[in-house]
Amino acid sequence: GWHLDGYGRRIISINGKSVAEHRHLVATKLGRELKRSEQVHHINCDKTDNRIENLHLFTDVSEHLTSHRSLEAIIKPLMERGIIKFNNNKGRYEICTNQQ
Repeated sequence: GWHLDGYGRRIISINGKSVAEHRHLVATKLGRELKRSEQVHHINCDKTDNRIENLHLFTDVSEHLTSHRSLEAIIKPLMERGIIKFNNNKGRYEICTNQQ
């Protein structure tokens, strides 16, 4: 079986031990255990999408956070182009449906 943890990540049981599925899949692909410092990133930001092509390994948390900051940096240009907007009623970003 499996369950989602508090961060929305899929947790599976391997030899009676609970492990994050995305970390297990990357470790299997590499043929080695991941270091605790290594971070697995979901490229499309969907933490339940553990397809190997959607996973990227960073050597540490700093590199991982830099990737998230790069995503934040493109929000302004996307808003200026009318691709995304902030919905004040919902408090969330959304894709604009009235693109030209």
